[in-house]
Amino acid sequence: MIRQIPGYQCPYCHGFIDVRNMYQWSSYPNYYAVPGYNPYFNWYYSRQPETIIGKATWTWGGVPTKCEIGWKYDNNMTVAVGENSPFRCGQRLKVRNLSFVPSKEIIVTVVDEVKNYPADRINLHRLAFEALGASPSVGVLNVEITPLS
Repeated sequence: MIRQIPGYQCPYCHGFIDVRNMYQWSSYPNYYAVPGYNPYFNWYYSRQPETIIGKATWTWGGVPTKCEIGWKYDNNMTVAVGENSPFRCGQRLKVRNLSFVPSKEIIVTVVDEVKNYPADRINLHRLAFEALGASPSVGVLNVEITPLS
């Protein structure tokens, strides 16, 4: 016969907590993050060394761009970067949305460089911003930026 003990399922640590020793640290065996469970605390998630974690905003674009590539290039999957960023005109970038789960990825082309803009920020075309799964009313997204070429 199996004797049931009083306790409850912990929604935060994904384990069973026995109320008899609830206040002992040893009763929290699954307290730590489980590898592969949460994308933000995944110990096995490896980033490429040139990947930058930053922020993304959106724009409708403009007519003159420093790179002489229009904002409509590649179905509006375009981006502006800062002049001091490691990304250059015509370079393709993989942008991954870290603000929402599940995260979405898009590939964009650098079409403009902006003076006095931080190296870890990008300015996506509005349609590219929406392709990341965000509403333009959000304004700013946390993103992971990886150069492809």
